[in-house]
Amino acid sequence: SPGSFMNQRFAGVQLLRFVAAMLFAVIGGLILIFSIDWNASTDRLISWGAGAALLVMGAVWLEPWTAATRPARALSFLGDSSYSIYLSHTFVVPAAVMALHKLGVQESFIVIPAVLLVVVLSGCISYLWLERPMTSFFKRIFFAAPEPAYQNHEVHHAK
Repeated sequence: SPGSFMNQRFAGVQLLRFVAAMLFAVIGGLILIFSIDWNASTDRLISWGAGAALLVMGAVWLEPWTAATRPARALSFLGDSSYSIYLSHTFVVPAAVMALHKLGVQESFIVIPAVLLVVVLSGCISYLWLERPMTSFFKRIFFAAPEPAYQNHEVHHAK
């Protein structure tokens, strides 16, 4: 029917505009961040601030197309684990560095990636074994939907 043809054509034009705007945001952000001469007279709000804002806007616009991909799920899991990673790094970094030094590993090009890997793994384990179970427990306890007052109470009628 003519109506469905017009709807499909309009949807195609909208998609094309959306993709063009997304690409403009990403490319514009990259240009602002990486192509400006960095001297004292450069206004950082325009170069870094606007560039970062455009990059974030482009990434957010990309999300509907990338959310179901395997890399996006892995990055989403890392994002969910980020607080546990942040909390555990305080203890894991010194312990991992000391352990590597005791094993005779002193080269920073080995120590830094190894410690990074141990921190991320320990934070993810902490998230799975501590943070997520505690969060769901406290949600059940403190944020459970209250039962309506009319349930579990017998209604006494005067005889």
